[in-house]
Amino acid sequence: ASPPVDITPPKGESGVRFRADHRGPGDPRPAELISGAPVAPKVAAPAQGMAQGQPAVAQALPDKPWAVRQTVQKVLAPSASSGASLPQVGGAPQPDTHANGSAAPEPHAPDPHAAAAPNASGQGPDAHAPAQDAHAANASTPADAHAPAGKEGGKDAHAAPAKGGKDKEPQGPLTLEQIKDALLQGQSDMMAGKWDAAAKSLEGLLREPNLKGDLREEALYALADTYMQAYKDSMQANYDKIQGAQHAAMNANQKSNRVPRALINLGLLNLKVNNLPEAKAYFNIVKKKYAQDQNASIIPFTLGEYYRNKGDLKTAAEHYQSLIQNYPDSRLAKDTAYILAQVLRKLGNNEKAFQIVDYLDKRWPLFYMENPNFLKLAAEVEEKVGKLQQAKDHYWTYYNLNPDNEFADITLVRIGDIYLRQGKLAPAKEVYQKALRDFPNREGSLVARMRLAEEGIYDDPTMSEMGPVFGKPVSTKPNETYEYIMAKHPESPLAPWRT
Repeated sequence: ASPPVDITPPKGESGVRFRADHRGPGDPRPAELISGAPVAPKVAAPAQGMAQGQPAVAQALPDKPWAVRQTVQKVLAPSASSGASLPQVGGAPQPDTHANGSAAPEPHAPDPHAAAAPNASGQGPDAHAPAQDAHAANASTPADAHAPAGKEGGKDAHAAPAKGGKDKEPQGPLTLEQIKDALLQGQSDMMAGKWDAAAKSLEGLLREPNLKGDLREEALYALADTYMQAYKDSMQANYDKIQGAQHAAMNANQKSNRVPRALINLGLLNLKVNNLPEAKAYFNIVKKKYAQDQNASIIPFTLGEYYRNKGDLKTAAEHYQSLIQNYPDSRLAKDTAYILAQVLRKLGNNEKAFQIVDYLDKRWPLFYMENPNFLKLAAEVEEKVGKLQQAKDHYWTYYNLNPDNEFADITLVRIGDIYLRQGKLAPAKEVYQKALRDFPNREGSLVARMRLAEEGIYDDPTMSEMGPVFGKPVSTKPNETYEYIMAKHPESPLAPWRT
């Protein structure tokens, strides 16, 4: 090889120049890197008989510290028979990285401006190679010029990324089993009342290309139901979103047995936003085409609640009655019958209210265990229609279930009144005294005191009835009691002018 030539860069210029002698495909080629940057005085000796794939060691010339000699390998182009292609040659050197994507460890005593390029074999630089200054760091070396651009840090760019690394490839479409698991997770969130989580899960699931057929239909209905629950307190603001989800579910398969469910939800949605004509239109479709659907009974119940909240008790009673007649086996029938009896009681239709109470008591004899207030309602209705023995039994059961309930004092008074009407003065007096003793500061005790003073019952007194009572010289308590009730409790059912 020719002796090295000193090519010192002109003053004021920086750069790197090299010269290489190509001797043959299998031989290493010496190359001279000449730079104006000084090199550390102590360097490793050049590698003798450098093995293929080993990094080259830089060597400074003895009399020229700014000149560096480095032996590099020659990169051979692949033959046509191998079928491989040579990546494009890159410009700037790429930093070496480990298989997990992190940067290679820096050499000992690193220079903050030093940068080492990988050699042609793709291996990183020797950790013991001396660092170069800023001028050498910004320059391209012969090893860089021949390194494929497709390799970064000694790693093939076409290799699969390490698991969990930053270069992780996007996950592909879900498999059928994964779709089923995701759907079950969304439905589980619905059961737990986690509506936001369910909506997010189902929305993502519906974007999956492999979600088809019945699974897609089920997911659409689940999302529609989720929106109904998630926005039940803000349906006006989310009307379009809820309606769109219901239509999407219904249109997925118009022959599905889930269609009535979407129609009912659309009716409920419109009823909630006071769009009564639109709600009735959806409800009528269900009545005509899906009258036997298991959810159809919710229509008369919902309409009954709508009119009851509006104060139209008569129309509400008609819808409640419709449910009991047309859907006697509905899960809503029991509660609807109780509400209907209350509405009829308020309307003053005690005879019909008694029929409903009797129907409830005979068909669901333990209903009072679920709703103890049924006993109070039944007793009041039975007392109004003259069924005194039944009324007294219901009053006693209601009182015994909870002797400290808020109506216990009034209940005892009502029991005493029934005893008086049956001509049983001794038990009546005993019950009144119990009310006085157990509830001295409650309304019932005042009425009990009045009953004892009058020795009779005057729920709706007349002047002729009250004259003898108030005319008694020692009977000032009834007058005081009535005046107190009228002044302090005018809305009490025991006030003189109320029944």
